[in-house]
Amino acid sequence: MARKVLKYVVLAVIVVNVIIITYVFLGGSMPPPTPLPNPNGYDDFVKAGQMVKGNATLDYGTLNREDLASLVVTNAEVLKLVRLGLTRKSREPVDYSTNYSMRLMSDLASFKRLAYLFAAEGRLEELNGHPDDAAESYLDGIRFSQELSRGGLITSMLVCIADEHIETIPLQWLPNSLNAAKCRKVARVLESIDAEEEPIANFVEQERLWRRKMYGLQGQIERLINFRAHQKSMDGVVARVQANQLRRRGMILAFAARAYELEKGKLPQSAADLVPDYLKAVPKDPVTGKDLGLGQ
Repeated sequence: MARKVLKYVVLAVIVVNVIIITYVFLGGSMPPPTPLPNPNGYDDFVKAGQMVKGNATLDYGTLNREDLASLVVTNAEVLKLVRLGLTRKSREPVDYSTNYSMRLMSDLASFKRLAYLFAAEGRLEELNGHPDDAAESYLDGIRFSQELSRGGLITSMLVCIADEHIETIPLQWLPNSLNAAKCRKVARVLESIDAEEEPIANFVEQERLWRRKMYGLQGQIERLINFRAHQKSMDGVVARVQANQLRRRGMILAFAARAYELEKGKLPQSAADLVPDYLKAVPKDPVTGKDLGLGQ
């Protein structure tokens, strides 16, 4: 009998401790929702995504000049609306309804089409012999990729990374096609985008709050029980974020170094030579926190 009572006491203690740990580590009271900007650039992005016409996918790279021109002209108003959204503050309107995930996935799919449209526009400008304008298209695509996920969940952040990569693939080949002034501008714009990137901690916190609201205490306990698997998944997310940052910061250095070379007639000896005339600061390795070197 005594053993049976002891068993129940131990079980009760474990349950109480789990609840306390859950409360402490996964949060207490729910904070008030963050107000959305008004007007909200995100709304412009959603509307633009619903307006896309034609096959704006990765196949744009196989289109000839005429077909690319047709795709871009057909979606001129779409791109105009996205650029309007880029002039406004943007925040994803996270809600706690049961159909939110489905609606979000639909929005994110349309955003990927918008990213491909920017890339198609840039490709068309390159074919028309306008590399400066192509660079602007790719930069707008990167800005869009950053803004579409602000205030959102981790899924939105991962789509942001994928969409940015759509623009960085062609942009990385442009330094030798641009003059010094344009290379300098691209480096500065990328540096600004990098500085304004929303920290991954914000997405993790928003995800935590959303899951807590949606799944309650049971969901928090399950997350605590599966802590190791969850941590492994988060390590993978962090690695993807850092890889994207490293790629972006490498491009910052490449464009700044090219501007330096064109203006001074020689290559910079180190990344430090680019500060402060070409960059505000030497980009950091997102893993080690140390200054990046040229060619990284």
